[in-house]
Amino acid sequence: MSGDTQTSRLLPADAGLLYPECKIQQPPRTKDVQANTTGLIGYSFNLLSAMAKLYEQTGDEVFLHRWAPKAVRMLDWAYSQTLPNHLLNITDPGLGGGWDYSDPTSSGIVTQFNILYAYSLKKWISYLSQANINATMYQRRLNNLQKAINDHLWSEELQAYYHSEAYQDFFSQDANALAILSDTTHLTGNRTAALLSTMAQQLYIPKGALAFSNANIASGFAQQISPYTSGYHLKAAFHANDAVNAKRLLHSIWGPMSDPRHANYTGCMWEVMSPDGTPGLGSLTSLCHAWSAGPTADLSHYVLIISPSPLALRSGKSHLRLWVWPGHGENILPPHGNIMVDWSFNCSGHFNIAVSTPVGTRCTVALPSSLNRTLEVQDGKVFRYKQHT
Repeated sequence: MSGDTQTSRLLPADAGLLYPECKIQQPPRTKDVQANTTGLIGYSFNLLSAMAKLYEQTGDEVFLHRWAPKAVRMLDWAYSQTLPNHLLNITDPGLGGGWDYSDPTSSGIVTQFNILYAYSLKKWISYLSQANINATMYQRRLNNLQKAINDHLWSEELQAYYHSEAYQDFFSQDANALAILSDTTHLTGNRTAALLSTMAQQLYIPKGALAFSNANIASGFAQQISPYTSGYHLKAAFHANDAVNAKRLLHSIWGPMSDPRHANYTGCMWEVMSPDGTPGLGSLTSLCHAWSAGPTADLSHYVLIISPSPLALRSGKSHLRLWVWPGHGENILPPHGNIMVDWSFNCSGHFNIAVSTPVGTRCTVALPSSLNRTLEVQDGKVFRYKQHT
């Protein structure tokens, strides 16, 4: 249920939720959810990548061995829907709904669905062998898919990946952000910087970033700011080490929602916004919407403290990444025990940090880029660094 102080509206499409505001209790499922028949094929792929992300963060082998075979079944289903040119083709419009439920549904060759398929493959491939699944075939499928995306879905005119075969005169924010996140842009002369530039030029407005470039209006799509799709845009900027775009998105979209002085402030993130920055569906807008909280994970991963990987955790090694951010003390809880980090800038602008790690682990500390230093802490010791010049 939406839990903000001004509205408790429910989306009719939210799974298991119906009007009036209540949740229908159901017995435990005895069969697997058919993820390819949700009516929201993009969300089905999101579920796959979220599973891979959970394993990346926890290194939970039981989880991996239980869910990897199910993820592979979804990936195999997607492959069964590809054309000879290796592009995913969604023939049933009933599968093509998405976050923008008031817009036309998408079917046929849709860039977002193809890139989500590529992103899901990429997230899972490095973990399949650990679940005793041969990854070679899936790597080949990913290579063919990414090449096809670059060959057929990139628009030289737009300098972006167009929306779909049916709508080639505009592009979507999330599909192009995911092209960066899946490293699809790296495979043809590294289009990452050019694509981020296109997105900045075509999507940015004073109150945030549009979910589609302007030509979408003529095709019946609404002009909106989506914190959901902007979350992928933010993640792509971080992935590309583009601090300028990351800060622009954070300050223009999530800054106003986080400002207690704002007329619609709830302490939570909103479902969607109009181009003028007001709630995008008027009084029906959910002002406490989980899909708009992308920066929570991104700031933790790219800015706050730590980026773990199961391979590193199993070998007793954790990776620590830092970016210029207000001083703080944090306990991080990877599977091998607490990592304590305390860092700050003093009144002279000098950087100080203390890091302690559990016995049997090794932590790589990347200091802010201006210091150009990487150091290691290991075996339960406390590392301290003070900048003097």
